[in-house]
Amino acid sequence: MIGYDPNVIEEYAKGLYEQSKSVVTCYFFIGVFLGMLVFWKVSEILVTDFDFLIISIGVLIGGVIGYGTGKSRAFEMKLAAQQALCQVEIAKNTKK
Repeated sequence: MIGYDPNVIEEYAKGLYEQSKSVVTCYFFIGVFLGMLVFWKVSEILVTDFDFLIISIGVLIGGVIGYGTGKSRAFEMKLAAQQALCQVEIAKNTKK
């Protein structure tokens, strides 16, 4: 039988905090890349040629959306870590 080990939950929370540090950057660059791809196709359809302005707008919009999504995801990860740590504290305080 496996016993309760609060160190596992604390390591999980620590890992979530470490991941949340880089998730905003990753989502930002994914947004930039996807915005570039989508607006590149839009540029081909509208102008039938490469238009730097349209693609730049796509990069900007994609970056903003990616940044916002990344901030939201990082907050969710930190909240999950805090909930896990709160469960450990509850277990410590109710054990007495």
